[in-house]
Amino acid sequence: MAPYMARMIATGRYPMLGRAMTDSTQLAADITFTQGLGYVLDGLAAHLH
Repeated sequence: MAPYMARMIATGRYPMLGRAMTDSTQLAADITFTQGLGYVLDGLAAHLH
């Protein structure tokens, strides 16, 4: 976690942010890239039709 985010969570003012950061999972880079590329290509295909 980035130092800035850790400081924000440590204040206790953002409990939902803290929960989201600690409960979330980090996807592998290849999965994230593939999903993102799919979204871009789907958007392009929809625009072209």
